[in-house]
Amino acid sequence: MLNPHKLPAIRVLLPFVGGILTAFHLDLGWMLPTWLLAICLAAFTATALAESTFKTEVLAKISAFLIFLSVGYLACWLKQELHQPDHFSNRPDYRKSHLICRVSDAPQFKDDWVKASAKVTLLIADDSTSVQASGNILLYLERDTAAGQIAYGDLILLQKPPQRVRENTNPDAFDYSKYLHYQNIHFQSFVRSGEWHLLESGAGNPILEFSHSSQKHLVEVLRKHLHTPEEFAVGSALMLGYRDEIPQTVKEAYAQTGAMHVLAVSGLHVGIIFIILTFLLERIRIKSKLFLFAKTSLIVLGIWLFALLTGAAPSVMRAATMFSLLAIGQGLGRSGAIYNTLMVSALVLLLINPLWLASVGFQLSYLAVFGIVYFQRKIERMVFVPKGFLRKIWTLLTVSLAAQLTTGPVSIFYFRQFPVFFWLSSLFLVPAAALLMTGGMLLIFFDWLMPGVAFYLGKALWACIWLCNQIVFLIQSFPGALLSDLYLSGHQTILLYLAMITAMVFISHKHSRALVLSAAFGMVFLASTSFTSISNSEKFEMVVYDQYKSSIIEFYHNRQCFRICQACPAPSSLDFVVKGHHQRLGIREIFDVSGSSACAQDSLFVKTGNRMLFGGMRILRLTRAQDLYPASNVEVDVLIVSENAISQLQKTLSKVKCRWVVFDSSNSLYTVENCVHILDSLELEYFSVPKQGAFQKQWQIE
Repeated sequence: MLNPHKLPAIRVLLPFVGGILTAFHLDLGWMLPTWLLAICLAAFTATALAESTFKTEVLAKISAFLIFLSVGYLACWLKQELHQPDHFSNRPDYRKSHLICRVSDAPQFKDDWVKASAKVTLLIADDSTSVQASGNILLYLERDTAAGQIAYGDLILLQKPPQRVRENTNPDAFDYSKYLHYQNIHFQSFVRSGEWHLLESGAGNPILEFSHSSQKHLVEVLRKHLHTPEEFAVGSALMLGYRDEIPQTVKEAYAQTGAMHVLAVSGLHVGIIFIILTFLLERIRIKSKLFLFAKTSLIVLGIWLFALLTGAAPSVMRAATMFSLLAIGQGLGRSGAIYNTLMVSALVLLLINPLWLASVGFQLSYLAVFGIVYFQRKIERMVFVPKGFLRKIWTLLTVSLAAQLTTGPVSIFYFRQFPVFFWLSSLFLVPAAALLMTGGMLLIFFDWLMPGVAFYLGKALWACIWLCNQIVFLIQSFPGALLSDLYLSGHQTILLYLAMITAMVFISHKHSRALVLSAAFGMVFLASTSFTSISNSEKFEMVVYDQYKSSIIEFYHNRQCFRICQACPAPSSLDFVVKGHHQRLGIREIFDVSGSSACAQDSLFVKTGNRMLFGGMRILRLTRAQDLYPASNVEVDVLIVSENAISQLQKTLSKVKCRWVVFDSSNSLYTVENCVHILDSLELEYFSVPKQGAFQKQWQIE
């Protein structure tokens, strides 16, 4: 039974997480939270020394809550690199300086570029003076002979200044800058050959160097035995966390069947190592305290050795920390306090790096483990299955169902899809993952000791991986295997979890109020989704998207989209720009009117040449290929300028009155700046998509 009164860790974790979330959304600086922390510490000390009364106990609890809240905020605020006084971007001359930085992770080798994270150590000004500096940079080195040999720990000189990662302003699109922000990376640099120089090789942390070199060596061992690209890619990802060579078709198949977690070495894989080691060591029937200590130590050592051999990625290190604490709790005989152990492990990880709270992997790992611990046995007992093979299958299914129950809402929030047959893929792939990881460890051992045995073991592993891939592709081909284009807003996701938490309180304590509250949260969620759907169907909307050197304009009403796209990017790139907003609006039909001289659809959208009428809004679009010379003055609401049509703009403004001038992304910044004085003299409002981001306008017809 889940009893909050027996979970002391929750009293620390909740306010600490609240402080981190506050730092995510509010920049209060460090002084105010520090003063609050000092005052609350003084108040807590005073209440501890005073006579215990109801008032002093209440004051002590409030003070303790605010103490942990302040500590969480300060830990997160101080962790963010831009708040460090020695960050290189705080130097006004950094754009004219050279940077010396150290490669801080294993590089990823793409077709034309080598991608690597680096930490700045020194800033060299034009006068050759140098100062100590800090900061993270995401490097893209043009792939040549020198870049192909770059490795973790290398010290390099950058002659090209990094650029701030630009925010993605397109509505509901994935914001890469925000994703990097929570990894403490805010700058990137695309560096051509000759714009960087290698200063020193292999000067990183020796433990991490061992980790990266071990992973590289073991990947080559697998490459030798798994001779086909798809099987090697899946095997190296599953066993060693090496994902650089996974084909896109394989990624999509595993993602659409709910098996993507198998290809990302994290909680599942560390959990399998934990189970394997526990199972083997429990076969030894020794009950002394010394052996119990030795067993716990061996389990923890095995977990961390696996983490190092698979590249020591942050997701693996987080999972290793969590399962190490679980192993220690088990060794201390406190397996009943698993919820406390989970919360303590989360607190430890967030103390190490508060930004991990925003990591999807962190959230999914803890939600999955919590769901399995709380719901699995309850679901299993709902159906009686006799002991034996069927019971084991049912147990495995309930594990998958319990994990999906708690991770489902946040998965839909982030990925906007739901794999219907996740339970079927897990039924095959989770046992297969355990088998493959065991076989992989044996393969590596025999490749070193008995190559002949390793040859046949490699053949068996290849066949097993091939079978797994075929099963995944088969499940992917099932009708209705994937529910796509789902959309949950942040507050809707929170409502679902509130309904779940209050339902759990009812299950644990049978409080009728909790059941009523759970139903209320569910009703509010349904009302929210209904209101959003009705609102989307009634409003009109126009979006001029921000896509480099492209003109993408879309008009929305009642789940219909009318698109104008010039210099259109590849379909995958176009989907990346517009698909998120389509999912939010529930778009079902898309009409491409780019080349049409006229188009009408239920009188919603009318286009004649470069003139458009949509929901009462009059729009005129100017391009270099089209001129508009009206016989008399006309009025429009929005004038969209494309393709650097400066001369057309000057001529048109003499005959056309407009409320807004919008420059789309097919214009250069230089062109927009040259037009500013014209618009200012006419006192016209203007919007520059290349500079300000996507232009979005919504309205309703009264």
